[in-house]
Amino acid sequence: MDYPNSIETEKELAIRLHQFFTSDRIENLAREAKFIERSTSRLTGQMFLQMNIFNTSSGDERSLNDQCEYLEETYGIELKKQSLDERYNTYAVSFMKQCYERLLVEVLQPYVEPFNATNSENANFFNSIELIDATTFDLSSALTVFYKGGGNVSSSVKLHHRYELLRGETLDIKIVSGHENDACYLQDLNHQLTAGCLYMKDLGYVNLEHFERIDQEKGYFLSRFRSSINCYIKNKAGHYEEIQMVDLVPAWGQDKDIPCIYIGKKKLKVRMIIQSLPEELIEKRKKKVIRNNKTHGSKTFHENTLLLCHYNVYITNADVSLLPRDKIRFLYALRWQIELIFKIWKSVFDIDKVKQMNIFRFECYLYGRLMAILLSEKIQNLYRDYLWEVEEIEISEYKCAKILKKT
Repeated sequence: MDYPNSIETEKELAIRLHQFFTSDRIENLAREAKFIERSTSRLTGQMFLQMNIFNTSSGDERSLNDQCEYLEETYGIELKKQSLDERYNTYAVSFMKQCYERLLVEVLQPYVEPFNATNSENANFFNSIELIDATTFDLSSALTVFYKGGGNVSSSVKLHHRYELLRGETLDIKIVSGHENDACYLQDLNHQLTAGCLYMKDLGYVNLEHFERIDQEKGYFLSRFRSSINCYIKNKAGHYEEIQMVDLVPAWGQDKDIPCIYIGKKKLKVRMIIQSLPEELIEKRKKKVIRNNKTHGSKTFHENTLLLCHYNVYITNADVSLLPRDKIRFLYALRWQIELIFKIWKSVFDIDKVKQMNIFRFECYLYGRLMAILLSEKIQNLYRDYLWEVEEIEISEYKCAKILKKT
């Protein structure tokens, strides 16, 4: 994966970071969201944004009194606790959401640019490419009234993301209770399908009826394959015969592209791409499968589960001329980059320790924490090459996030 050119000086880094956090840009967003409606408002959009990003390292430190003290010490404005609490409303959430969307575009730009450069050379490509993903975070039981959890978790929250890759645009962010099935989100998407668009989805969104709807609307889908779905081929007489994954996968170390196979009860016609994984990744996957199995109290595995730890298996309705194998690997590398940001956030920023607060304050906190991780990622991208070339130091996303948390 390519990254931006090396940063030569700290001054250049500061300038590039300031391109996002300019006062004019932040205040314009605050007015668009109607968070700021009067020019005489003592609490500006920039104050509110910086307070929610930088004035917290965990939920335990985020009381209204602390925030009032922060505003007085940092900006010299005095606000009563009740007055600040009233500023947390739907407009505040909309403002924080818009800031997050803009910052996400900038952080993903270094990953998207190489893809768009190669895409411009291929005229027979897609009108648009949507990455659709979700991540779930466990919360304190104090927030159960707003967000219900599933299983043994009393409260959790799920974030659905839709990101358009070619234009670099966030299409939708939806916050729902963690127990809500991803199929509910897919029902909304069915009304927004576009011909010529490629929809990339993770396993949580595998729904064969939804894939069939995309195909009917002359769109395209690309998804990981779920091991529990049955596969079929047509025999010479034109009848469907079930085929096992063990008979489909290539010898380990090789890849395979099956142009036509049928899946599920309705025998949806798809192309299946099977890519072998390196040994170290296979072991990680096996450990994860075993760990998840214990967590859910299951004593048995689906027969394909351990087998598919050796491979990445994708399904699509796009033929090889439209979606070559190398582009599939590249596209999923971008999706995994977004997933990595979420994983770091969950492991470093203690979202599950948030105390009881109203729903607007919590959602502002949610976007603030995610922006802190995005800034960490942006700083790392800007400094990565410089640190390696000059100091021979390699930094990781996880370490960078932990450093940011302490500052």
